[in-house]
Amino acid sequence: MTDTTSDSATTMPGETSTPAQILHQFDLRLRNGISWLAEITASYLFQLSGEDGGDFHLVVCDGTGSAGPGRIDDPDVRFSMAAQTFMNMKGGTIDDGAIAFLNGEVTMDGDQELALALAPLWFDGVDVTSFAEC
Repeated sequence: MTDTTSDSATTMPGETSTPAQILHQFDLRLRNGISWLAEITASYLFQLSGEDGGDFHLVVCDGTGSAGPGRIDDPDVRFSMAAQTFMNMKGGTIDDGAIAFLNGEVTMDGDQELALALAPLWFDGVDVTSFAEC
């Protein structure tokens, strides 16, 4: 079954997510396939500082892939931010992500189109059809 939703990670009220938990949820979705990523083959590295930080990766190949802890060599896109910023962005709006970039809370190196292709995974309410042609 292919995932066509852009729902946020599920946590119970009062429950705190960690980057590892969020990436695990991404991993489960990627292993089932995500339709809007069907034309994407890319690797992403998240370098997170602070509590619960570390290196995390996400790899997509034609709509399926994996995500989890650990560094990958030569990613197509590299994001650097505090672990708390990473967690705050998940489930927020795409405007929240843009503000984090503009404020310098998030830096990115690499292909911007590939970075934007992940937006529906991150942000609630993003129209996945606009990312089908990345």
